[in-house]
Amino acid sequence: MSGRNSRLRLETEDRRLSDGFAWAKRQALSYVSDGGDPVGPWYEAALPGREAFCMRDAAHHAAGAHLLGLGAHTKNMLRKFAMHIAPERDWCSYWEIDRWDRPAPVDYTDDSDFWYNLPANFDVLDCCSRMYRWTGDSAYLSDADFASFYEHTVTSYVKSWDRDGDGMLEHRPSDGRRGIASYIEENLGDSDILMAADLISAQYAAYRAYSDILAWKGEAEASAAYAGKASELRDSFHREWIAPGSGKYYVMMFQDRSMLDDWNNVLAAYFGILSDEEATRRLLDDITYWSYVYEKVVLIEMMSYAPEVLYRYGRNADAYSFLMRLSDPSMARRNYPEVSFAWIGCLAEGMMGIRPDAATRTVETFPRLTDRTPSVALKSIPLFDGEAHVRHAGNGRTEFEHATGGAIQWRAAFPGVHTSLAVDGIEVHADVAIGLDGKPASSAIVVVEPGRERIVQVKT
Repeated sequence: MSGRNSRLRLETEDRRLSDGFAWAKRQALSYVSDGGDPVGPWYEAALPGREAFCMRDAAHHAAGAHLLGLGAHTKNMLRKFAMHIAPERDWCSYWEIDRWDRPAPVDYTDDSDFWYNLPANFDVLDCCSRMYRWTGDSAYLSDADFASFYEHTVTSYVKSWDRDGDGMLEHRPSDGRRGIASYIEENLGDSDILMAADLISAQYAAYRAYSDILAWKGEAEASAAYAGKASELRDSFHREWIAPGSGKYYVMMFQDRSMLDDWNNVLAAYFGILSDEEATRRLLDDITYWSYVYEKVVLIEMMSYAPEVLYRYGRNADAYSFLMRLSDPSMARRNYPEVSFAWIGCLAEGMMGIRPDAATRTVETFPRLTDRTPSVALKSIPLFDGEAHVRHAGNGRTEFEHATGGAIQWRAAFPGVHTSLAVDGIEVHADVAIGLDGKPASSAIVVVEPGRERIVQVKT
């Protein structure tokens, strides 16, 4: 694997955070191969030692990999998945591809017998949309392999696996490992699962992502149609997938149509389908509970999603605690590649609240610090066609330096209701909106020219 370096740097007084970052950066970069293999540039995104990358892991690695300067690797890997979608496999791709540019033999025998988790196509499509937001790389919109993958995923793939015509995908026992209905694989009788919340949620995310991609390409009518499909799927999910007894979201449905609601549902939160306030609260409580019994949980893959979900819903202290546990040397299986890559992504998108949108050349920041972290700065962040530095001092002051690249718009956001914010010491009007956590946030948009630093803070 590569001995490459990354320009990404962290500055903070928080020693635990600093140590976690140093470990995650070092660990993730140890899995990188820079292009000497037949598959091209790639990084390990599967069980360690397989010398391969699979669809779910790669999609979740992607933000952290981008921050570490691995955008070309990510695009190559996602494109490999896109180009291998085929009708002979009912529009599945290869679940796992190895360094020799072949479907990993451990998962693939032939087109009639191979491992495949049905959320995968949707997850990769959603990931491609997110990578365009970070990079502005037009290949994610115009490349023929990507375009074919997107279109067939939301049409042919859905039609092939929607056996009862309800618009959602189903797994039958006769499918075997060729079409598992969930990413949850442990001790739950995979062949007996008909459909699952993470599958429906991933499909919802894919429809939203494809709607965005069509809008970026100027196809407004088609974009609106897929936004409508996403809304319909979300409405159906909330009518049928909340348990009346517990008030929790169901996790899966079995072949006999019975349903399970006592397993953690972190992926439904990750894919953004949640809208019921009480069911969402119960789900987040379950995820938080994980952070106190983590030594009993072997599913490090699912745990790697938890901190970013908790940050997204405003549970900052729990998110921080979970993030620190994932990087703790005592954490079993922390060497699983996904953990270190997801750690880096969560630091930027979760704790720092960095949300790019290349289509409008806008980047939002939103500090989610706790008393454990008085300030934090992330330096040399790859952003669109250049780099940026972001520093939060508590949750009321942010410094943004646009190091290189064309001019951008910076949306500086902060928790709470503020009628105005101070931009470089000058009072400006603040916009107020309600976040996913149901709490208000105040923001102002600032144009940042290359080579300039600007400061926005809450008025005291």
